[in-house]
Amino acid sequence: MRRPRLHTNPLGERAVQGFTLTEMLVTMLILALASTLMATGIPVAIDTYHRTVNSANAQVALSSTATVLRAELGVASQIVSENPDGTGKLYYKDGDGFWASIENGAGSSQGLMKQYYMGSIGVDGAASGLAPIESETSPHPLLSDTAITPGLMVTFGSSTYSDGYVEFKDLEVKDVQGHTLARIDTYNVMTRFAR
Repeated sequence: MRRPRLHTNPLGERAVQGFTLTEMLVTMLILALASTLMATGIPVAIDTYHRTVNSANAQVALSSTATVLRAELGVASQIVSENPDGTGKLYYKDGDGFWASIENGAGSSQGLMKQYYMGSIGVDGAASGLAPIESETSPHPLLSDTAITPGLMVTFGSSTYSDGYVEFKDLEVKDVQGHTLARIDTYNVMTRFAR
């Protein structure tokens, strides 16, 4: 007669039925550390992503602004300055024959604006005879809402006109907190009057 075989455990005499308390605690500690690292890393990655996207959008807005400024001032039929030395606000006759000026927006969320004017230039070439047209459409943004990312705005420090060139100082793109994201120290636009 055959004797029944006893099943033996290949790992030894003790049967393995699960994890020990120490193994479970170590596993829980590793999971907690991994969760903490992920919880702190994800917001940092998202913030970095938003900063990178805003910086790229600011570069595009600055490039678009430069293109629009060239298009506006390049076809101007007349350009005059508020002051005889070429400083101060610049007025130009746009491609449609209307007097206009490029100005910083009054609000913190407005960028460059195109303000229309009516009147005439004095005999001495002074722009003192021009008055802003106040209407629902004036001033209007130089860049449309689709051309610039919400929360970004373009501004400039000053503009001068000399020898057929309009020079913009401190042309920059800022976010809603006022941080500069992209900047051109000096930007020159050649007009049709350049020598």
